[in-house]
Amino acid sequence: MKIGLFTDTHYCELEKLEQDRRPCRAYEAVKTAYDDFKKNGVSVAVCLGDIIHFNNGIDESVRHLEKISKLIKSYEIPTYLCMGNHDNEVLSSEDFKKMSGFKIAPCCDDFDDVRLVFIDASYTPDGKPFERVYVDWTKSFVPAEQLEWLDKMLDTDKKCCVFIHQNIDTTVEEHHIVFNAEQVNSVIAKHSNVSGVYQGHYHFGAESVFNGIPYTTLRAMCIGDEINYKIAEV
Repeated sequence: MKIGLFTDTHYCELEKLEQDRRPCRAYEAVKTAYDDFKKNGVSVAVCLGDIIHFNNGIDESVRHLEKISKLIKSYEIPTYLCMGNHDNEVLSSEDFKKMSGFKIAPCCDDFDDVRLVFIDASYTPDGKPFERVYVDWTKSFVPAEQLEWLDKMLDTDKKCCVFIHQNIDTTVEEHHIVFNAEQVNSVIAKHSNVSGVYQGHYHFGAESVFNGIPYTTLRAMCIGDEINYKIAEV
């Protein structure tokens, strides 16, 4: 099974942001990635969050979401999204789902002998869901009921991949790490059938191994002149 992966497009009309982010390039970058996904026969695509960037008001940000989701849907590749902090600044996950047509974390789907599990860490450390008026990119959390759900979803004979926007790789810069990352990793470590964990949020990317499981943090698509995405095979 082939999975197309990308993250942190931060799509809007701004020419440049800090960290050499170039949000206005995101539309063409996503098009390039999906052209390659289609060419290589990926089964599903996954955006690991921050597909849009709040700029110049909600209405404009919604228009950007409508435009980029229309492009993605034109490829007829099922697409999943783990809500990022910038996505949460624009819409709730339910409204995001309705408007984009993407499947939104938390969710789980099976493809023959492979199971894909998508986690939502868009919660404050006291377990309250992010709201448009309050999102802190440095503080994210996976609530207890979702940890229980994750444990159940991974309890299968199928090979599993886990996806999340924020980082449970505890080796990256600390502000990007989920508040209870160690708990999440403990749940994942119980299951020898997990073949990989994929994350966004930390724009520079990273590769680590925890409990014998590869953890990949994708480099942000919006950085510099390169077009960052990945095709993973399970």
